[in-house]
Amino acid sequence: MSKGPKVWSIPELTGQTVAEAEPVITKSGLRIEKIIRLHSDSVEKDKIIAQRPSPDEVAWGSPSQKPEESGARQYGLSLIVSSGPYEMIYSCPEFSGKTREEALALAERLQLNAQLLGTGERVISQRPKPHALIKSGEPVHLQMGGEEIVR
Repeated sequence: MSKGPKVWSIPELTGQTVAEAEPVITKSGLRIEKIIRLHSDSVEKDKIIAQRPSPDEVAWGSPSQKPEESGARQYGLSLIVSSGPYEMIYSCPEFSGKTREEALALAERLQLNAQLLGTGERVISQRPKPHALIKSGEPVHLQMGGEEIVR
């Protein structure tokens, strides 16, 4: 007498890395069929954004049968995984002569990591040099100096 097709519960995998999710997937009797990578500003690189089938769906079938043979739904998983945000490449702006506030505002707008060195209210030098190529998130070292601005 047949017990009928096997029923798999689909685990919730979003927010995990593929490496973290693999043991859970294997234990559930499922397998990864496809991984699709997408850039995301909101989900950390290498984390699972979404999955198909979703946890509220039920997968039927037998691992030894193809879904079309058993009339069952595919039991493999498709995962959408974050590649992190797109890298933005800029020509490094000229910071020299800008006030502390102006330099920080410009760095923030370009998603650069401003590292202020020294004291003073104005940028007197910078690394990398103006017009060098720089990626978003990279540090820009700004040497501060000059006279204090009286307000």
